[in-house]
Amino acid sequence: MKIINCQQGSPEWRMRDLVIPTASKFSTIMAKSKHGGPSLTRHKYMMQLAAELLTGVPVESYKSPRCRAATRWSRRRSTATPS
Repeated sequence: MKIINCQQGSPEWRMRDLVIPTASKFSTIMAKSKHGGPSLTRHKYMMQLAAELLTGVPVESYKSPRCRAATRWSRRRSTATPS
């Protein structure tokens, strides 16, 4: 296991998972279609990893407004000084 200390959402944070399937994507990697073959979701994720490998740039993913707000809140909380 490799531990990388960085702020969530930072460039370092985004680069840590470049081309590396993570545990949060396990269900996507294992997903099968109704007919038993690889699912479309799995295929798209594999293409994303291939694009990252070829370009060296993380693929941007959709983040809902609620998710973006939670990230901003988390950043503010982590940089706040304790009282």
